[in-house]
Amino acid sequence: MSDEAEHKVYDEAVKQMVNEEEVHARHILVPTEDEAKAVLAELKKGADFAALAKEKSKDPGAAEGGDLGFFTKEQMVPEFAEVAFKLDKGQISDPVKTQFGWHIIKVEDKRTKPTPAFEQVKAQIDNYIAHRAQSEMVEKLRGAGNIERLDKPTVPDPALNTGAPTKK
Repeated sequence: MSDEAEHKVYDEAVKQMVNEEEVHARHILVPTEDEAKAVLAELKKGADFAALAKEKSKDPGAAEGGDLGFFTKEQMVPEFAEVAFKLDKGQISDPVKTQFGWHIIKVEDKRTKPTPAFEQVKAQIDNYIAHRAQSEMVEKLRGAGNIERLDKPTVPDPALNTGAPTKK
């Protein structure tokens, strides 16, 4: 494992990465549509989203003001992701129904998913290089090996049923 090999693997991986959009959002999760509409009405009157999330949301992230951090579309249920990715920064959604209940979503920010720094993925690269080297060595040994069975029976063993028909 040389620095050159590590950087080559990193550079190849980065070339294959797709520019993927991420959204940073908060949400307030309530059990019913009526509760979601009431929350939305409070927000339209100027209530603080994070404070209202702490007070009203049934989501475990409510303690953090409903903050979900950055996420990609695939990380959320489709109904939620579709709405979150259509909103602009600072916008608040109408109520959104998912399998978990009713959400009010606020988009905090949008960005292209950043490429991880080499130092962040160096350990993974080292593991990849080591596994690749091991696989190549095993294939080389298999290709060069000559296996000969020395325990072949010289007389057919009746206990070994070969499936061939027998005469009686």
